[in-house]
Amino acid sequence: MAPSLLATGLSPSQAQAGGRVGYSSYPTGDQALLPATDQVRLSAGRPSEFNRSPLMFSDIDSGTAFLDMLLGFPGGQATGTPSATATEELAIPWGDNGASNRLTISPPAEPGPRSYPSHVRQNVKKVQSFWSTPQRQTAETQIWYEIISGSSDNIFSSHDHESSIESSQETQHAGNAEICLNPEIRSRLQDLKRSLLKKQCHCPSSDGHVSDTCDEHYFCQNSLGIFEQGLYLYLDKYQPTYPILHIPTFKPQAVHTLLLFTMCMIGLSFVKTEEAVRFIYQIYPALLDEVYIRVISTAPGSSSPSAVLSQLTLAHHMLFLLVVTEGNVCPTKSQMLYGYTLTATQNLGLFHLPVGQISDALFSSITDDYIRWRSWSRIESIKNLIIGLLLYDSSLSGIFSMSPVISTSTLHVTLPCDFNLYRAPSAQDWVRLIQEGSTVATPTAKLSYNEAYLPILPRQVHISCLYGITSAILVRLLANYHRLIVSSDLGQEEWHQHIPWRIYNLDKRATSITNVVIHFIQLYDTILGNANPNCIVIWHNLCLLLTADIRLHERAAGREGPEAMQTARQAVTLWAKTPAARRACLHAAQIFHTLSNWKPMDGMGFQPARCLLNSALVLAMYTLINPPAPDNRHTETFDLATSDIDWKVVGEEGMTDSVPEQGEQPRTDHPAVNFIRFGGPIILCGKTYFGGARHARRLLLDFASLLDEVGRHWMAKYPRLLYMIHDTMVDMCADGDVRGATA
Repeated sequence: MAPSLLATGLSPSQAQAGGRVGYSSYPTGDQALLPATDQVRLSAGRPSEFNRSPLMFSDIDSGTAFLDMLLGFPGGQATGTPSATATEELAIPWGDNGASNRLTISPPAEPGPRSYPSHVRQNVKKVQSFWSTPQRQTAETQIWYEIISGSSDNIFSSHDHESSIESSQETQHAGNAEICLNPEIRSRLQDLKRSLLKKQCHCPSSDGHVSDTCDEHYFCQNSLGIFEQGLYLYLDKYQPTYPILHIPTFKPQAVHTLLLFTMCMIGLSFVKTEEAVRFIYQIYPALLDEVYIRVISTAPGSSSPSAVLSQLTLAHHMLFLLVVTEGNVCPTKSQMLYGYTLTATQNLGLFHLPVGQISDALFSSITDDYIRWRSWSRIESIKNLIIGLLLYDSSLSGIFSMSPVISTSTLHVTLPCDFNLYRAPSAQDWVRLIQEGSTVATPTAKLSYNEAYLPILPRQVHISCLYGITSAILVRLLANYHRLIVSSDLGQEEWHQHIPWRIYNLDKRATSITNVVIHFIQLYDTILGNANPNCIVIWHNLCLLLTADIRLHERAAGREGPEAMQTARQAVTLWAKTPAARRACLHAAQIFHTLSNWKPMDGMGFQPARCLLNSALVLAMYTLINPPAPDNRHTETFDLATSDIDWKVVGEEGMTDSVPEQGEQPRTDHPAVNFIRFGGPIILCGKTYFGGARHARRLLLDFASLLDEVGRHWMAKYPRLLYMIHDTMVDMCADGDVRGATA
């Protein structure tokens, strides 16, 4: 098995000892993270402890070991794979300033092959220059310059809308309530609504006169109030979590009607009335047609960068409505829009360009404060746009049961700056905040398969920062899952026991992902404690996806029919005996407890709802398969959900095959570690669930009730699904016969 690697180094407090520390500022380039002469040593053995230093490591080539498993050979014997217990160390040389240079992992120095003579080397360089393909980096960088230096104040503004600095400086918004639609805008929106609606209300038309007698508020062709309602809810519910729109420079009259209409529809998706839901589903097909035609008509190669950015913003908003409808309405065209949008964005280089370096170079040439503020706000909007597309890729790939579109070969996520700067109502306030200590430095998370780096962040960051990192990790996880598990016919079931991380550890491109997920909580535990609870829920789900094959659990719940269900439940029996299964149950219980304390102000995105569904399947299947052990003398009373768990202590427990030299692992003073190692009763929020079908059904009912309470109307299918799975939970005899039971 491939050895696990974890970078060790100084803690943030040590790293920032010589610089200014504050909640609202990131470490800047002149703050050395490590002394320039130091090297970080990565041992191939099991790391003894974790710390809060930035994570940077490279993958170990274990392709032959993975090939051995696929061919059914015992590890390493057929292909001559070296032993996994190698004790080599890898040295990471740091740059002169200790922070700014890219860190690379190099193997121990070995005598290399003799160099070719100089005349041969010169001839090879001629071959290289003749053979080389044109570099795209220069073209992509130029496009990025043109995008962020566009003429409009806001990326939502039409690309043909010329901004006036004087008028723009006079137009400032104190808050969402002051953003209103004038009669001309409402008229344009109403005309578009009439052209899109296939079903009209039955009230008499009155040439623009609003009818007070019509009881179909949303469908009525004369009703104008829904647009004010939709825009307000967009700004109040959607924008705080997905802050693509820079409110201080937002002018509704400068936004294309189709984009503004889509924004209003997003706002209406938060309305929990039957008519509002019907209206969204009714208008979605026609709106999708309009958006799709406009997006694909703007080719990145022939259109201006500002026009391309405008269409990507439009497509991004339509993808939210696609998630709301769960891909059930016009699934083929919806999937085409999803694929085209993500592919076009990737071809522009927005998922791997060094945005921070390009932005710094641009700012150095701008002296006017207002132009600097406007350009900076456009960059921040695009950062959030990219993070939103990462989030949609990780979600929609699950909805359509496909691998993510985004390539993980070079995946860099440039994170947003201090959110207080983004909310600054004017250029003067923005400059004042910078003078008071806020910084426009741009941290970047690198999550390519051969390079992983998690930057140090302040103690308090906006939710979009954490969404950006977790979404990128989730994209990598899902890409690995589809490539190595879904698309592979794996053998040696008794060895891998349907544990995803064990399979990933044998692949060069996937081996580092487990350490990335583990180190995430080591580095950001304090930040997560102060952040929106949805963020910690998503991290628990990442651990769930590493320790449990969710597709296998879906088949065991009946997704592919009764025959596949019976086969899958037999496979789950093999998985349920492992420490990885017990760790999966621990994360599932923590998700249940976190969302049990959900508050409306937290919001309920599509990711947490899916996490709750995954948790229900994992815990229910584990409980169904695992009867309680007959010997409970040493069992601790440990509530998996409500216990305060120190994940630094848990570390990689249940995510590694390391066994101590003494053989059997000892009991510890930490109940969570003991549960992962030795098991115990499933206790959630004071309720004990013993093994068997009856308690598995009760678990499903508890999860379904919670989803009913915290979910939105478009999540209603999740609890319904759990109620249906409830009826498939039956005990199995040793010989495979069904033994019925009732709850």
